[in-house]
Amino acid sequence: MDEMIKTITLDDKEYYVMDKLSINDIVYFYFINSNDMNDIIVRKLESDNGEFYLSQLDEEEFDTVMNAFVEKMNKE
Repeated sequence: MDEMIKTITLDDKEYYVMDKLSINDIVYFYFINSNDMNDIIVRKLESDNGEFYLSQLDEEEFDTVMNAFVEKMNKE
C-alpha cells in the first residue's frame, strides 16, 4: 500500500512524499507542499478492516517522529 502513495491533496494543496520512516512498526509519511517548501505535514499509515488511510498525529507523537526525521537527516 505505502509504495503507491506519491502525492496527497489537503485543503486544495498538493503535497509530495518527502520521506517515510517506520518507527515501532508504524509507517509515517513526511509530505512537502509543492508550492511552499516550508509547508510540511506528517501522517501515519493505519488500517481498519483491510482499508488503509492516513491519520493525523497528536502533539507528542508529532514531536517524536520529527525528532526521528532530524536524526535520520543528520546521519545522511
